[in-house]
Amino acid sequence: MSTTSEKKQKSYFSPAVLATDLAKAFERVGATPDEIHDIARKGNENLVCQFLKIYRENQRIAEAEKTSHLAFHNNVNLPKREQFCPKEYFQTRRGLYVCVDFRDRILSVTKKTGKLPSAKITSYNIVKDSNNEKIRAELSKNHIWKDASDFCSHLAGMIDRQPKGENGDLLNNGCVNIFYVRGKNGEVFAVNVYWGVGALEWYVNAYQLDDGLGPAGRQAFSRNSIFAS
Repeated sequence: MSTTSEKKQKSYFSPAVLATDLAKAFERVGATPDEIHDIARKGNENLVCQFLKIYRENQRIAEAEKTSHLAFHNNVNLPKREQFCPKEYFQTRRGLYVCVDFRDRILSVTKKTGKLPSAKITSYNIVKDSNNEKIRAELSKNHIWKDASDFCSHLAGMIDRQPKGENGDLLNNGCVNIFYVRGKNGEVFAVNVYWGVGALEWYVNAYQLDDGLGPAGRQAFSRNSIFAS
């Protein structure tokens, strides 16, 4: 003999109840009674399949967003670069503070560059407290800048386009911009670039990759496969 709860469960999943719920859903999005009746009468399987496909994809995206540490922000255009000397540019001066670890870990392996073509990189908002491992796991497999000299040339271009902390591709609110760059002894470092709101200058540093959590609100950049290794 069916219990009251079993009857309620059967009623909830009954075709009549589901049909009513679907009809109400169609009505809420503007379908007319004739359209609803036509869809129900024809048993439009193609329409149902399309709806189910969209629903499942939306569910997949929603689930992914619950666990993601990054959210796509922008495709960043990097203009072509003329010949460039990283060691001459990256010196502490008004508007730019170059930390000793950046000089030792990145700048020490650079050399003068020739002309570089224009290219694109991708920026991501870091939406959850994250360490380097979690951030890198969601970037493309080509996210590392393998040539420190080319990286320095393009970073200089980005800084020059926001010399006084203007709005642009780099965050200018005191939050860190992160680039992953191969530097001294072939090690990959997290290059941190941020605008010192109080000092009114760009800070550039390079950190070893560790498990320490950093706050949400930062931005990570991915070097795309368009660049040569």
